[in-house]
Amino acid sequence: MSAIAAKILGKHHEHVYREVGHRHRLSYADLDALLDREEKQLAADHQRQRAQLTTAAATTTAAVDTNDSLVGDHDHPKRSSSSSIESSSSGSEDEADWHAGGEHEEDLLLELEETTQESILTVTGAEDHLVHDIDHIVHVDITDEQLERMKRLLHVNCLHRGDIERVRGKRWMVAVDGSEASKRAYEGVLRLMDPALDHLLVVTVCDKNLPRRFALCPSEETQLRFELWKAARHILKPYIDELPNRLAPNQYTVMVPSAWDARRMLCNLCKRYNTDTLCVGKHGKGEHNHHHHHLRSLHSYTQKHAGCHVIVF
Repeated sequence: MSAIAAKILGKHHEHVYREVGHRHRLSYADLDALLDREEKQLAADHQRQRAQLTTAAATTTAAVDTNDSLVGDHDHPKRSSSSSIESSSSGSEDEADWHAGGEHEEDLLLELEETTQESILTVTGAEDHLVHDIDHIVHVDITDEQLERMKRLLHVNCLHRGDIERVRGKRWMVAVDGSEASKRAYEGVLRLMDPALDHLLVVTVCDKNLPRRFALCPSEETQLRFELWKAARHILKPYIDELPNRLAPNQYTVMVPSAWDARRMLCNLCKRYNTDTLCVGKHGKGEHNHHHHHLRSLHSYTQKHAGCHVIVF
C-alpha cells in the first residue's frame, strides 16, 4: 500500500478517499484496502455502540412502561442520528440478508389497503420521509399483535412468477429505486432480453441503516423498516402491473430484500440465482442518495463483484 494511502487510513469520510485517490492516482487495490480497514473499524464501533444502546433502551422502555398513561406521541424522546447506532456491514448480518433475499414466495400485494404515501415515488424520497417525519411514523402505543404482523410482512420479500430454476433462456436482473436512472435500466433490459424465453428479476433493496440509526428501541426499528418496506412495494407496483404484458406468462421475479449495503445484496443475489446479466442505471448529479456514501458507486462496485455481465444505462 502506498504511503499516501496509509496516511489517510484514519479518515472516515469516503469522499476524501475518492478525492485523494483521484489526485494521487491511487490504484483500486489501495482504495479497496482503505475501505476494508474502514469497514472493520465501523463494525467494531457498531458492536460497542449497540451494547451501549441496548442498556439505554432497556432503561427507556422501563420508564415508558411506568408512565404509559402520560406518554403520547408529542412526548417522544428527542432523536438524533449521532446518539444511536451507526450502521455497518457485519459478516453474519450480511449472510442473513443474502439468505433472506428471495426466500418467501408470497404475493407482495397481499395487503393493498395498507400503502405508503402516494407522493413517495423513489427510495430516496422514502428515506427522506422516514428521517423528517419519524415522530409521525413511530407510535409508542403500538400493540404486540401489530408488531408481529409487521415482522411477518417484512419477511414477504419475493414474488416469483414461473420456475426460476428452469429458465429456457437467460436470467436478467435489474435494480430499481424509482429514479430516472433505474427506469432507463428497466426499459433497456426489456429491449435486450428475449421476452419469450428469458427470465427477469426486478430488485428494490430496503435499507437497514436508517431504521437502526434513528430507532430508540427494537419496536421502533421494526416500524421504520416496515415503512421502507411499504415504500419499496409501492415503487415496485407499476412494474408488477406491467410485466405480465411485456414478458411471456410467468417469466419474472420481483424482490424487496433488506440489507446494510444494497451493492453487496445485488451481487449476492446475482450469484445465488446464477444471473447472466445485471442492469443498473447511472444516477445523474441530482439523483444521488445523500443518505449513503460509498467509496465506489453502485455500477462500479457491481462491475467488480457481481460475477456476471453488468450493463450500465
